[in-house]
Formats: sequence, structure tokens, C-alpha cells
Amino acid sequence: ETQLDVSATSGTGNSNSAQDSTVKGALTSRNSYIGIASSKWGAFKVGKTDAPYKNSTARLNPFSGTLGDYGAIMGNTGGDNRVEFGTRLDHALWYESPNFHGWSFNALVSPGQNRGYENSTQASGESNCTGGNIPGSGGGPVACNDGSYGSAYSANIAYQGGPFYFTTAYELHKAVNRSGDVTSTPAALASLDGTDPNDIGNEWAWKVGMQYKLPTHTTLNGVYEVMRRKIPAYLEVQNERSRNGLWLAVTQDFTPKDSVSLGWAHAFHTPGDPGQHNTPPVDPTALGTANPHNAANLFAAIIRHKIDKHTTVYADYALMLNQPAAHYALGAGGRAVTVDCHDGSSVSQGAPFCYAGGREMGVSVGLNYKF
Repeated sequence: ETQLDVSATSGTGNSNSAQDSTVKGALTSRNSYIGIASSKWGAFKVGKTDAPYKNSTARLNPFSGTLGDYGAIMGNTGGDNRVEFGTRLDHALWYESPNFHGWSFNALVSPGQNRGYENSTQASGESNCTGGNIPGSGGGPVACNDGSYGSAYSANIAYQGGPFYFTTAYELHKAVNRSGDVTSTPAALASLDGTDPNDIGNEWAWKVGMQYKLPTHTTLNGVYEVMRRKIPAYLEVQNERSRNGLWLAVTQDFTPKDSVSLGWAHAFHTPGDPGQHNTPPVDPTALGTANPHNAANLFAAIIRHKIDKHTTVYADYALMLNQPAAHYALGAGGRAVTVDCHDGSSVSQGAPFCYAGGREMGVSVGLNYKF
């Protein structure tokens, strides 16, 4: 699987807030693997792939790949453009089970392969830090200290029975390095690069999702998600990675060729905020802000029309409403053209500045051809 950017020139991804050394249009930029499979015992594969955690609820997201994609909130711990728990995992091994009377399960492990015990360097064989971007991306010290992690584990179990679908999934990232988030603690002041070495902890997520198709050609979708980060108690005041999320969507087929979908995602508030942007505290010696107003809501709508069995045209609309300390962005994870809270900031003035509390909306039209 590869990505063909027909309207843009292939190259590395660079902006005023992030530098990415991967080439999206390369032959092996997306899912690619080798393996063995049997209809009796399932499939075993080696390579890189969308993790079971991501795939488990993909069918509950009628806005996939558009501005209204639920990845702007669901699986997105920090509200930026990386969907940490809805991503592709490299150098992985995984198993996909066959269907057992409606039940199936998938399990994946991605060994860390990191040269540093604190995961501050690239994993062996990788050009980017695990989790995205190159060392020093975003104006910080030249290290993988903005979300790089070691080994990752992902699994899900699902049941399909007639019009009803159910799944539950779990994913764990070991020793996630976010030491660049805090630079004013005693530990940070004592370090060589001014970051806090204690801001390294496990991050995990769990979710449950359901889908039901009514006789009225109405499809109901729902996902509830819990994401957590384990760090020392004194750093909880800047922990913007632990929160819950909710997704509800409905699709109504009016004719065999025409449908409308509506969706709503909600990000609940987090225990803390680093206070690095236009959010409190203004005191540079403070660690962050406890119980910030950083919840957000995503509203989406899309209309589809099938021209034939291969071709579909669509028009969609999305609106992101952030509370004052939130900075969730449309298009996160590369699902569409990305809106970034760093847009309009300048690296020449220091580090790229994030404007929290934004109200973002957009519309797009497209043609989807499957062959």
C-alpha cells in the first residue's frame, strides 16, 4: 500500500511546527508486509500496519479520510496532529484470527528497537522518532523527547452477528518520552538539555465500540475511549495526555446510491496542561495548570452519491470547537488537509507558538474511485 499525492509533489514533510523525514509517496510509506495465511487458522504477518486498536473501530467512522474524520479527537491524546492511538506501527509482528462463529481477534507487538533506554533516539532502522517527526522537531533539543516510545502492544476482539457489531481494543506504548514538555523543574534545571528526565512513562488506551444497522437503512455507531499516561505525581499538573473520549455517528441511506452521515466527537478535559502556548500559567517557573478548560467538540456531516459500483462523489463539512486551553485540529493524522494550531506562528521568534482555543471549520468535495 502506498500514498499517491496527485496534487502535491512527493517529499519530506516540513512545516513551522514539525519536521518529518519520511516520504509519503514512497513505495513502502504505508502498510506493507509479508506473511502466511490459512482460512482455518488465520494469518501471521511481519512488516508495518495500522494497529488492531485503530482497525477495530474503523467501520464506525463514516468520515474516514475527510475533514470530519474522528481521528481529530479519538485516539488523539494531545490534540495536535499525531493520532497516537490510531496509527501505523513499524517493525511489527501480528496475528489475525479467522471467524469463530462471529468472533475474531487480532494481536500485534512492535519491539522498541531503540538505542536509548529512555527512547530519546530513533529506533534501529528508522529515520523518524517513534511516534513521528525527527529529533528536535518543534524547536526543542535535538532528541526524541516529544512522544517517542519503546515497544508497543495492540489487540482487539470483535463480534459480528447479523446487524450488530461489537469490539473492544487495547494498546500500550512503553516509556513514552515527553521530557520536552517540562523545562522548569529542579530535575530539568539539573539536566544538560533543560528537560525533565522524569517525564517518561507508559501510555495506554482502551475503548469499546458498537454498530447496529436498523431495517430503516439507518446505521448507528458509538465509541467510548479511555486514554491514560503514568508519570510521577508532581508532573500531573502538566499531564494533557490522560482523558476520555466519545464518538457518536449515524448514517441514513435514502436510496441505494445516496446517503447522509452525521457525527459528533467529544474530548473530555485532562488533569493538567503544560502551559507552553497561549494558555496559563504565564509564570515561566510554573509546571502547568491543573484541571484546565481544554475539552473540545467535533461536528461533522457528509453527503455521498454513488455513480456506479466503483465511483462515489461526496461533499462534507466539519467544525471543531475548542475550549480556551484546547488545541484539537481538523485533519489530524493526515486524514485530510491538516489544520494546525501552529499556523501563523514563526520559528524565527523562538519555538513555534500554538494558538489554543481555536474554532476551525472547513468544507471539501471529492471523488472516490475504487478498482
